[in-house]
Amino acid sequence: MRDDVGAVIALESPFMCDIRGVENGEFVFIDEIYPVPVLNVYSDSSWSHLSEWPQYAENYTLLSDSDATAFNVCISGVGHFTLTDLALASPLLTRIFNGQKSTTDTEYCLKTINRVCLEFFDCYLKGEGEFASGGMY
Repeated sequence: MRDDVGAVIALESPFMCDIRGVENGEFVFIDEIYPVPVLNVYSDSSWSHLSEWPQYAENYTLLSDSDATAFNVCISGVGHFTLTDLALASPLLTRIFNGQKSTTDTEYCLKTINRVCLEFFDCYLKGEGEFASGGMY
């Protein structure tokens, strides 16, 4: 939607700007290839629900689209708030908000996200190397 954006990283975010309306109680998505490379980062909070939650329909479609420049990373053993620095600042609040204790180390989670995001931006914003870090961690 903006000419000055060359790549996007989304932490468990649905493609809400791609929803053009609602018909018969279902979201109607813009039927176009996403205009820039996107890296979706998920936790256990949403990963297994992508096919169920209607606002994540486009995300789910991109999981199997081999032509798209959309990449998916899932950090297993963590909840949504463990993907943020709140997990370092307040582990207790993070556990409460997540609804359970993470089984994956917080520092490992955040360092992995930082490394993968840097590789992604280096590839798509600087033209350095090939991004191949998608998958499960």
